[in-house]
Amino acid sequence: MRWLDSRKLEADRPSFEEAAADGGRDPMLIQKSAGTYLYGTVDLATVRQRVQDDGFDRVIYVTDGAQKRHFRQVFDVARRAGWTRGAAGHEARLEHVTFGTVQGADGRKLSSRDGGTLPLSALLDRAAAAAQTVQAGLASTSWFSRPK
Repeated sequence: MRWLDSRKLEADRPSFEEAAADGGRDPMLIQKSAGTYLYGTVDLATVRQRVQDDGFDRVIYVTDGAQKRHFRQVFDVARRAGWTRGAAGHEARLEHVTFGTVQGADGRKLSSRDGGTLPLSALLDRAAAAAQTVQAGLASTSWFSRPK
């Protein structure tokens, strides 16, 4: 927090502290008044560590599309704090790759907070089975032929 404050990225609020992302138009919550930190705080620290300590020149985050705003804020604050410039002076590329929302049988988004998520192995097994079903359907059409 002191590091962000020294860069004038932090604004004091009665109930929380924030860093101004997107030129101040979209503030990012950094710390609650009780002193607790949030996902964004951890993600900022991770960017700093990966770029400045570990020397990464490219960092790719892969999440569902619902996290788009969050990572836009994280990347903007990290850039403004100078944390995207590595030891050799290079500017690291921070990228957010999105995918569709993983849904349960009821059509609702799966949430790790609710404890209702599938293990990755089960999710991959389901995806492979679905791909085989699609492939079998394609193989039965006249326009699709397998190489011999």
